Amino acid sequence: MYLYNQKGGTMKNTVIRMIIAACLLMIVGTASAAVMTNPGVVGNYETLTIPSGYTLTIDENESLVCGMGATINVECGATVIVNGNMDIAYSTLNNNGTVINNKYLCIVPGTLNNCGVLENHGSIPSDGTIINNENAKFYNYGFISNCGWFYNSGTLYLYPSGVIVNDAIQGNPGVVAGSRNTEIPEFPTIALPLVTILGLAFMFQRRKE
Repeated sequence: MYLYNQKGGTMKNTVIRMIIAACLLMIVGTASAAVMTNPGVVGNYETLTIPSGYTLTIDENESLVCGMGATINVECGATVIVNGNMDIAYSTLNNNGTVINNKYLCIVPGTLNNCGVLENHGSIPSDGTIINNENAKFYNYGFISNCGWFYNSGTLYLYPSGVIVNDAIQGNPGVVAGSRNTEIPEFPTIALPLVTILGLAFMFQRRKE
């Protein structure tokens, strides 16, 4: 009955507004994780940039092939997920964001320049150059065939499931690591329940008054 008086009506409207705001926050947060379409080919001496906030996914039956002298730039806050084939032969991949290889990332020959986070759960054949720069993190759960040059000045995590053939790694040695859970809840997933609980707590507190 209390909710139907003037004070209760105002309180009820406040709770409704908070719930609507939480829903809008969830929509905005979801929209911010923009999806970038796989172009399939980066032409000779062309540059493909994945901007911050975008995710490029190469699906299982897809490929992304780079031409001679091509460059792929993954900006800080951007993500590339390789579920198919990514071929950076005779080209360069500059990673300042996150690259997750679940299948095949080919560097034969080419340059992988990691300044961000790189996770390998698949295969990386290389007779080119792999550079893991200072403050960068390279997590190897999969297979790396290193017939080229691998220099590590960052942190290289070597997991039990990971194998590096011809592992003449120069610079810092790898760190033998255990399991790692990389799943991070999205912000809207956390924010919506929190705002709803705060709204309900506010409503019950006002009813007690």
